[in-house]
Amino acid sequence: MNQTFSFTRFARLHRWLWATKGRTYLIGVGALLTVCVLYLSRLMATDKIFFNAFDNQTNFAVFLFLAIVLVAGMGSDVFSALFRQESAIAYLMIPASRTEKFWLGVLYCLLALAVFIGIYFGYEAVAFSVANTHLKPGQTHYTSSLVFFGPGKHSDGSALFFSLYAFLLCLALCLLGSFYFRRGVLVRNVGVGIVAFVGFFVLYQFITGLVFRGLEVHVSFPFGRLTVVDKANYQQVFLPGWVSWLVYGAIVLMLWITTRVRFNEIER
Repeated sequence: MNQTFSFTRFARLHRWLWATKGRTYLIGVGALLTVCVLYLSRLMATDKIFFNAFDNQTNFAVFLFLAIVLVAGMGSDVFSALFRQESAIAYLMIPASRTEKFWLGVLYCLLALAVFIGIYFGYEAVAFSVANTHLKPGQTHYTSSLVFFGPGKHSDGSALFFSLYAFLLCLALCLLGSFYFRRGVLVRNVGVGIVAFVGFFVLYQFITGLVFRGLEVHVSFPFGRLTVVDKANYQQVFLPGWVSWLVYGAIVLMLWITTRVRFNEIER
């Protein structure tokens, strides 16, 4: 098979994947959106007589959780044809290059996430619009959580960047896991993710303990702020910002490269 990219083959592969997975994905996304509508509809209650920033915070936290569930579920399933020998042989025989097969799976996950984001915050905007009609004139009105957590009055925008990073990291981890596990892929991916996160945190805390031997060290987040305490002083230590960017960027890049390499190995 010619390994160059072809839009014609890509479109045919899309039709095959949609015919195979479309119904399942529509049901899954529909279930998530039903949860969203039921949750966000509480904002339309007539007893809301003043602005409460906690509503934005909880809305964004729920969005982040549901979006990660969506990404993890899609990432763990989109290449499920490779889980069984019979379907794997049929999948590998599809006339499409490795690039087309890999990126179509990734595109499905990203499009599902984009649709979810649009509908979630679109309905939130409707709910906030109704809630604002109940507020007294001159009071602070609700704005979209995307605006609330964007760069500006309430936030520096780091929450949005963290969310994007979490989505890319979660998707890469689940795709990679789906190329190794054959049963219980989602559950195993979640388990590996939790173990990896805890192990990374413990390892970082162990290393900082060696660096500041004999001192009490509190770690807020790996490669973030450190609080170093001795008998006479209390001091916060900040690593240069580029160090965090480099480390976390390298982690997600390494995962994506490993995922693509592993997919190529299966395809050969």
